[in-house]
Order: sequence, then C-alpha cells, then structure tokens
Amino acid sequence: MTVGVVDESQLFRECVAAALEEEAAYCVTFQASSLEALQQEPPAVSPDVLLAACGSLKGNTAELIRWAAREMPGTKVLVLGSEEEQESEILDCIEAGASGLISRGQSLEDLKKSLAALASGETLCSPRLAQSVFSRLKELAGRRPQEAEEEAVLTARELEILELVADGLSNKEIAKKLIISLHTVKNHVHNILEKLEVSGRYAAVTYAYDRRWLRRRWQ
Repeated sequence: MTVGVVDESQLFRECVAAALEEEAAYCVTFQASSLEALQQEPPAVSPDVLLAACGSLKGNTAELIRWAAREMPGTKVLVLGSEEEQESEILDCIEAGASGLISRGQSLEDLKKSLAALASGETLCSPRLAQSVFSRLKELAGRRPQEAEEEAVLTARELEILELVADGLSNKEIAKKLIISLHTVKNHVHNILEKLEVSGRYAAVTYAYDRRWLRRRWQ
C-alpha cells in the first residue's frame, strides 16, 4: 500500500514514515508540510491513502481533501483529529469527502489497522470523534423548522450574487456575468447587507459561510 503523509511537523512525518516502512506492506511515497507544498510540488504518482493531520493544517484540511479528490482521484484521505478540534472543521472534512477520521491518540498499530480497513473499502470514524460528530449533527437536526426559515432571508438571486461576491467578483463583473445592469447589482448588494445586518461585502460572505449557505471552494 502506498501512503502520503501531510503534516506541518517534519518530526511527525518522518516518524510515521519510518514506522510504516518497517513493514513491507507499506511504502510512503511522499511527505508534505501543507496543502501549498503539495500544490507547488504534486506527487508524480497518486498514493492509495493520504494521511492528513487535521489540527496542524490550520483549517485547510477540508481544502486539502477537495484538492486530493480532484488531483489524485482514487486516493482515500484518512484524517487524524482530536476531540479538541472544532466540530465545524471535523464536519467540513466529512463533507469534503474524507474516507476516514481517527484520533491522534490512537496507537501505531491502530493506524495500521485503519489503513488496512480503508484499503478494503471501509469508512472509518473513531468512537471518540464519532461522538463529537453525532452530537453536532443531532444539534443541527434538532433545530426548529421556523428557526431555519427565519434564517433563510435571502432570495435565490441574492444568494447567487453573494456567491459571486465570495468568488471575488466586482459589481461590474457580476453585472456582466448575470447580464443585468450595474445599478441592479448594487441594489441587490445593498439589500443583502441590510438583511444580514452587516457592514460590508466580506462580512456578508463570512455570515453566509458560517451558516453554510455557501460552500467554500478550493482556490
């Protein structure tokens, strides 16, 4: 089985690689400190499994998973996390397509078992992290319908424009893309800011991301 390791700690990467390669069943084909490092020097051959540490990637783990899905199709991503991680980051990893989520507190033997399970087609989530994930999902599912309705205050057109704002387009570029007048775009942006009670475009985009109206995209 070929494995890639992504973690900002060189010591962690080298220790994991050395431990795995003590057995003939594993071959660590590359190590990287971050998503940016992978983008600058992508591996020549995609590994069977990409091992990524959630806490060390500074919130970019989900972006790494999406990048891997696009650039290394067929590679499964196993995320190392902990109970201290933000629940939103863990959920983002699952939504992005992580094949497994295990605790940093597990042993090397547990890691090897997890890699073998992934290779056989299983999807993994360690009990401790599963408890955190399911607690969050239960909380989201338990929200009253009227609360969700009260929060969804933007029209479909306003959401479309807000998504383009999130992509970095100016009012003029949005008007050209949607084939509407600049004045109309400005009115929509003004209405968005008023409805969300925020002071600027960046704040509106952040508000939408926090409520998952928009999905973050790989850059």
